[in-house]
Amino acid sequence: FGSPRNPSRIGPVFRAHGITGNYHDSAHILTMVSVFSVGKLLFEKKNKILVLILTIIILFGLFSTLSTSNIIAGIIGITIVAFYPSRGIVIRIIYLSITGYLIFLFFQGGFFLFDQVSPDLDMESGKMKQMTQLGTSSYSNIIISSLLGHEHLSGISDLGKSTEIALFSMITYLGIITIIPLLSLICYPFYIYLNSNQVIKEKMWVPIITLFTGIITLWHYASLFRSTSIFLFFAFYSMVIKTYS
Repeated sequence: FGSPRNPSRIGPVFRAHGITGNYHDSAHILTMVSVFSVGKLLFEKKNKILVLILTIIILFGLFSTLSTSNIIAGIIGITIVAFYPSRGIVIRIIYLSITGYLIFLFFQGGFFLFDQVSPDLDMESGKMKQMTQLGTSSYSNIIISSLLGHEHLSGISDLGKSTEIALFSMITYLGIITIIPLLSLICYPFYIYLNSNQVIKEKMWVPIITLFTGIITLWHYASLFRSTSIFLFFAFYSMVIKTYS
């Protein structure tokens, strides 16, 4: 991944590694915080100027990591937060569209950033092929390895070793018996949300979408389970529980 002493970059643009020393891990933190901060900005009336300044700083930090998977997750989370079906939805979409366009102009005009990143988004590019690689094992071996876990010891399949999709790698390393309780614990707030009344759902909206954004980042590296990210994840988790109780 690189380090502050040996930084990674895309073209001439260096990635911001942040406080964790890893651009993916730092981006994961910024992804969750950006969704939460945008939600606060859109749905709460107090401290608007302060929240706006913090949101802009967080978004610039996120884009500076150049972690494509986390940036996409952040954009998805922010879009879902903004589309909450309540009054002012048109104004919220207009504000976000203008902000997104200004961020695009800044990074593209100053660094030609999107010209550097866009080739990696091509499904035929080496980057995308690497991200979607599932190894060479047969389906039967993958199923057996997923049931038993400990792929790194058994060597029954090479899915976990080959893939960059964190969820697949976790399944082959932990096994179905372990992964189901883990995912059930992580997804419990969504069960609470679906079983709450409309008033409670409205109060839960921002933290629940923040949690959703954190979970969907498992389509790439498992930054969610780093000590810094999982602590922050459970902080948002506790907000949902508190609102429900």
